[in-house]
Amino acid sequence: MNVNDLICVGAEPISLVDYIALKKNNPVLVKEITKGLVKGSKLSDTPIIGGETAIMPDVIEGYGNKAFDLAASAIGIINKRTNMLNRKIKSADIIIGLRSSGIHSNGATLARKVLLEKYSLRKKIYKSKRLGDVLLEPTVIYSKAVMVS
Repeated sequence: MNVNDLICVGAEPISLVDYIALKKNNPVLVKEITKGLVKGSKLSDTPIIGGETAIMPDVIEGYGNKAFDLAASAIGIINKRTNMLNRKIKSADIIIGLRSSGIHSNGATLARKVLLEKYSLRKKIYKSKRLGDVLLEPTVIYSKAVMVS
């Protein structure tokens, strides 16, 4: 999600730092989260240059002892040629759309709030997929499709 946010403004992602806060020490959970971070790092060609893990039972709440919070910050380089922040779309511009993999991470909070009021996580809601599976669909990282040398 962080890398996708950078490429939306024309920045080239160059590094990421992560932070994992856990309700209780859980090496298996940290290993699985780390696998996902490494996969994302490889998919985006963006190295993870640092991070922190904290055990915070007084702050992290959730179901059971697997509750956690994952945060990250990405750094990118932007130049005048690729900077999208000050550009205005004109009639001669070409806009290319990429197929979305789902609601993406940015939409998860609102989707949970709206959908969980009406459906259970096991309810099939889309193409025979359960709501829980749709909400957990990984966000596609678009940097390789968008960034061209």
